[in-house]
Order: sequence, then C-alpha cells, then structure tokens
Amino acid sequence: SSQQEIADTRAELNLRVAAAATDLDRNIRSARLLLRSMTQIPAIAAIGSAQCPEQLAVLAAPYAQIGTASVIGTDGTLVCTIEPDTTKVNVADRDYFREALLSHDSVIGKTVTSRRYSGTYVLPVALTLRDGAGRPTGVLVVGINLNQFAKDNAATWTDAGTVVTL
Repeated sequence: SSQQEIADTRAELNLRVAAAATDLDRNIRSARLLLRSMTQIPAIAAIGSAQCPEQLAVLAAPYAQIGTASVIGTDGTLVCTIEPDTTKVNVADRDYFREALLSHDSVIGKTVTSRRYSGTYVLPVALTLRDGAGRPTGVLVVGINLNQFAKDNAATWTDAGTVVTL
C-alpha cells in the first residue's frame, strides 16, 4: 500500500539522517583532536614560523574531511595555511575567531562560505594558541569542508530521482 511505502521511506530517511549526523559528529571530534595535537608542534604554535605551512599540511593530510587548516593572528589576519597564500584574508569578524580568543577550549563556529575558496562551505573548529602566561597569541582553525561532506553523503543515496540537500 502507498501508506506502507511512505512509512518505509520515512524510516529509511530517518536512518540516513541519523547516519549523516553521526558522521558529522565524528568529523567534529576528529577536528578537535587534530587541533589539540597541532598546538603541541612548535612550528605551528610559534606564530610566523617558516615551517608552519608544511607542518599543518602533514598533520591535516590523514583527515579527508578537513578542507583547510590555518593559523590566524590575534588581529584576525591569516598568518599560516596549508596552501601557499597570496591573498590577505582577515577573519576578525567571524564568530569562531572571536569566541576562540575568549575560550580555553575548542569552539565550533557557524557554517561560513570560505573567503579563499569561492562557493565552499566550511564548518570552522578553532582553538586559541596561548603563550606561557596564558595570553592568546593566535587562533588555530581547521575547516570541515561541508561541500565534500554533502557529496560523500549524497553518494550513498542511490535511488533514482533522489535529491539530497544538507
């Protein structure tokens, strides 16, 4: 019956949504662990280190969901990123940056459109870098690439005519 088909479709949809939520939660937990690890690397923690981009790239490489990793100065200016940066980007107006400066734990920002990669949606996870006295010296941020997350999740939906929006 059509009522049973609707009920079955709803049940399957609920399972898929729960799986996507679990996957995103796992990505956020991984991003938080990655940030904590990165803060222990002197080339990353020392703002302006020439080895910073390479170290960020090496540490972020195993995490397919991480679209970017960057160190931001306390003024909001991008100081170091995993890719060579020729543009000046400032994120002082972003919620994750402001909240991270005030927090002693990692923060999850609101979904943003990347200022470096047009059309890319990112879920930022940030942690403040601090000096020996506990003063902020910068903010370390990793971005979960939501475009890739949506693409990966949509790939599991093989029913003809299915449209997935996350």
